[in-house]
Amino acid sequence: MGVEAAAVSHVGKVRAVNEDACLSRPQQGLWAVADGMGGHARGDLASQALISALSTLQPNRDLDASCAAVADLIQFANDGLRQGATESGASRQPGSTIVTLLLHATEAVVLWAGDSRAYRLRDACFEQLTRDHSYVQSLIDEGLLSPEEAEQHPMASVITRAVGIDPTLKLDRHSCSALPGDYFLLCSDGLTRCCSDRELAQALSSHSVEAAVQALLDLTLERGAPDNVTIVLVRIL
Repeated sequence: MGVEAAAVSHVGKVRAVNEDACLSRPQQGLWAVADGMGGHARGDLASQALISALSTLQPNRDLDASCAAVADLIQFANDGLRQGATESGASRQPGSTIVTLLLHATEAVVLWAGDSRAYRLRDACFEQLTRDHSYVQSLIDEGLLSPEEAEQHPMASVITRAVGIDPTLKLDRHSCSALPGDYFLLCSDGLTRCCSDRELAQALSSHSVEAAVQALLDLTLERGAPDNVTIVLVRIL
């Protein structure tokens, strides 16, 4: 299976530091986006620690073995962040969201913690593969808030799960097929807070992979880019 991939990470127009980070390793069939938590100490260190750990993944012909290895590497980063915070006496632990995509043959697996997202575009069907670990998503699940109301909620940025916070990190997993012509999009919430699902799908279906990533970044910047924005796009050939 061949792939075409593009990635970009931008500080945006408001933040002084880019606390996002991303990884694109087509030879390992691995892509990732990490979004450091701005309300915690050095979110940029947390996201970079995650990407650094994941970059050591070795190729494996078995998808389940690769998924287990990715989970172990994320847990390793989790342990390192917690230990570093303890040794430095930091009042708040650095944390980061994570979303990863693994591809092998006609299979795809997404692992995540937090509110960085993964989507798949197949023909005209644009589907969110992840479910946010966030306060407002819990309210939506309980029927107390609509998705439209959640976007404007004052606690919309509060996440309920992240790397670096708890001793044992729980990752959610979604498995699906990967067919020629499919697009897989990974992104931080700096993109999804500025662009609708319809706009995301339209950019993917109307441009090449590189041009789609640039078009989405340009649209986010045009709308003020109040947060860091990271976009990783993979097309199955």
